[in-house]
Amino acid sequence: MMFEPRLIPCFSREGIAILLPIALACAASPTAAAPILPTAISVSTPAGSTDTSNPFTDDVFLASLTFGGFDYTAAGESFRAVSHFEVLSGRSHINAEWGDGDTAADGNGTPFAKAGFPDADQETTDPSIQDAALLNAFNSLSLSEITDGENSAGSGFSFKVLFDGSLAYSDVGGDGLPDLVFFERGLNDTFYVDLIIGGSFANPLYSSPSEIKSGDFWDTGIDINTVEISNAQSLGAGGFDLADFGLTGNDVAYGFRLTAHGNSGPDLGGFFLTAQEPEDFGPSLVPVPQ
Repeated sequence: MMFEPRLIPCFSREGIAILLPIALACAASPTAAAPILPTAISVSTPAGSTDTSNPFTDDVFLASLTFGGFDYTAAGESFRAVSHFEVLSGRSHINAEWGDGDTAADGNGTPFAKAGFPDADQETTDPSIQDAALLNAFNSLSLSEITDGENSAGSGFSFKVLFDGSLAYSDVGGDGLPDLVFFERGLNDTFYVDLIIGGSFANPLYSSPSEIKSGDFWDTGIDINTVEISNAQSLGAGGFDLADFGLTGNDVAYGFRLTAHGNSGPDLGGFFLTAQEPEDFGPSLVPVPQ
């Protein structure tokens, strides 16, 4: 099957802490990044899935994406998913979502169940539960376990993640091929991303931010129906080069911080590091406090 701003410490490349509104992500005017668009996608569903059709109401996983005539495949280890997830602000405006036909009959439960909290309120703002559930939504190649981002007046949300791996600009940046891929359901939101390029997960060093508009994404033709909506919505995909975030030379991308303003609540259906060759992936950021 083929986010009132709050002040946070933001670190410059020289390691100097500067207090800035989180939405600005260390820059007054984030640059708009033009996505690199795939031309084809294929997905897979696990044995025992209660729904294997389009729209998808149970588990569906990314199998391949085609960019510039090259197939990035799960089998070829072209993708690295998330290994750490933390909500930074707006906990009441983001939660984990999953396909509304997911009965775990395929052996793959909901993000809350997989995190060890099967009876938790989906709208919980308990960090120990919320972060764990969101991590479990994004630590695989799932496209149907997502964030449900809520539109809100005057506030939004932000979070940071680390990938299970890294990419160095000197290896893959500036070639016009994607090093980072975002999936967003609805293709109608704007959000801001700056990459984690050093420090630690607790005190990251960030890149320049970029504005990302999912309305510019490629419509995958895949529709995702989840527990908090009444109808399936289209899933879009867009790729980005490390250069889009100001990376050059020996810079390395380990993860990112994403900020959504109050008038935008992106439903993120996945985000991955991508590389043509698996050997281009480097080690994850260390040290990472447990």
